[in-house]
Amino acid sequence: MTGTELPVLEPERIERMRAGVMDAVTEHAAQARRRRRRVRGALAGAAAAAVVVVGGVGIGLSGGLVGTTGGSDSGTSEVSDLEAPAAREDAGAAEAEADDAEAPFVTTVVTRGSMSVEVDAVDDAVASIRDFVGGTGGRIDSESLERSSASLVVRVPAGDVEPLRRELDELGDISGVFLERSDQATVIADVDARIESLETSIRRLRAIIADSSSTRDLLDAEAQLTQRQGELESLQAQRRALRDETSLATIDVSVVARDSARSVDPGDGFVGGPPRGWNALVDTVDALVTAVGVAVPWLLPVGLVAAVALAFRRWRARRDEG
Repeated sequence: MTGTELPVLEPERIERMRAGVMDAVTEHAAQARRRRRRVRGALAGAAAAAVVVVGGVGIGLSGGLVGTTGGSDSGTSEVSDLEAPAAREDAGAAEAEADDAEAPFVTTVVTRGSMSVEVDAVDDAVASIRDFVGGTGGRIDSESLERSSASLVVRVPAGDVEPLRRELDELGDISGVFLERSDQATVIADVDARIESLETSIRRLRAIIADSSSTRDLLDAEAQLTQRQGELESLQAQRRALRDETSLATIDVSVVARDSARSVDPGDGFVGGPPRGWNALVDTVDALVTAVGVAVPWLLPVGLVAAVALAFRRWRARRDEG
């Protein structure tokens, strides 16, 4: 036997290897799906329940081994009854994830932007924004609330961006609006084409594994299938992210309280005099503070020039006297 020649295997051995490869690939795909679900936190409760179930099954099996043969059969039946719902749950989650990855796009346009509004009460305005977003079927991805301001990352359907602007206009004075729309049709078409190509390749590799009669072909097909499966899952995740970006617009909303302490609305006649005087005083103090702040950086170079000029003048005076 040469260095590159593989041993000849019996058909039964090849069949067992083929079955093992298919089981390993299926288990790899299932583990990848479970990892993604754990990251999203969608199956945290189910995982905890599964741990409890496994512990109970282990205790039941231990008792069955100590007992009679009939008790062992009963324990095996209980294990099957407990495993069946878990298997159905995993299958249902996998089907739901596959349906989500293949769901059609409502639009191919991604909308992003920002809106700023000045309000009298920040807390009340934020509560109204939450209610509006919930009514559109959107969500708030992040929220930062302070005493006199708040920042929210709002996700609403693209058709509700203009109603959101009107809602903010009713809450206060809009100080700025910026919207940007970009068409991702080319990117989406490319991702869909690559997914379709990989799915076709995976089907062919599965057929090769099922029909292969040599160890080399079996191992090569298994390695390629694992690689293609990983690429497919990555593209499906990219497609889900694109569908989320196109289905919901992303708007950064800034809510700021009106500065009531800085300026007082003056009235007419004598009554309006004190407020006007107060506003003028505040403006004057602000102007003086600003002027001092502007002058500070110039003090050092001006002082150096003045010192040099004074020294030169004294030196010249001494020379004239001499």
